Amino acid sequence: MKHFSIILLIFSQVSYAQTKGIIKGRAVDGSTFKPVEFASVILLKATVDPVTKVSKDVLVKGITTALNGDFSLAELPMFGKLTLKITSVGFKTIEMPIAFTMKMDPKAAPKPGQMPD
Repeated sequence: MKHFSIILLIFSQVSYAQTKGIIKGRAVDGSTFKPVEFASVILLKATVDPVTKVSKDVLVKGITTALNGDFSLAELPMFGKLTLKITSVGFKTIEMPIAFTMKMDPKAAPKPGQMPD
C-alpha cells in the first residue's frame, strides 16, 4: 500500500459579520512525490445526534484532486471538531484533525461609532 504526502495550507477569513475557513493542498505520492489525481478529499465535522446522544461525523464538503493533485475547500465552518480525510485506490487513507485560528486584521476593525460590515 502506498502512502500519501500532503502539502496543506489552512486559511481563515475573518470579518466582523462572518467567519469562513479555506483549506488548500496538494496530494502527492509519498515515495515518488508525483501528484495523485482524482483522490477523494472530504471534510467531516463531529456532531452529537440529538436523539441517540451518539457522536458521529457529518460531511461538510468534498472534492476530488485535480490532475496536478491540487484541491481547495472554501466557505468552511471555523468552529467544531473537523477532520480532513483523503482516499485514493492503492493508497493508505489519511485522516488528520483540522483547526482554524482566528487572527483579526487591526486595520479592518471599525472605527468608534462606525457600524461593522
